[in-house]
Amino acid sequence: MTPAELRTLMGWPAEVPEDLLARHIASAERALRPRLAGEPPAEGADGRQDWVDAVLWRAAASVVPTIHTFALTGAAKVGRLEGNVEWRFLGPEEARSLAEDLETRSEAALGRLIEAADETPLSGAFLSSV
Repeated sequence: MTPAELRTLMGWPAEVPEDLLARHIASAERALRPRLAGEPPAEGADGRQDWVDAVLWRAAASVVPTIHTFALTGAAKVGRLEGNVEWRFLGPEEARSLAEDLETRSEAALGRLIEAADETPLSGAFLSSV
């Protein structure tokens, strides 16, 4: 998972610092990993997309309040960050609401992954050793 993937997911401009996004992705992985019974699914494995979604949505939820504090009190809430595209900073309640929605999406993806792991049949090797 990369800052570019998070930028694409959220439609954020290149001006959102790469290092900021990378730190939030790493933090989201650290927060979510202990909730799995084992290791996260490897690239190409079943459940991998749910893991990626859970981490990126969680990272986005933690980034939202940070990037929306860039605007100083009394400063314009709309700025030109990329060509002719105007970007509007969210107010505190809007940012909180968006972060909650993103966290809900992360939880849903993680829930699907955990549910799928719970439904995985036990292997024959395990059963024969019981």
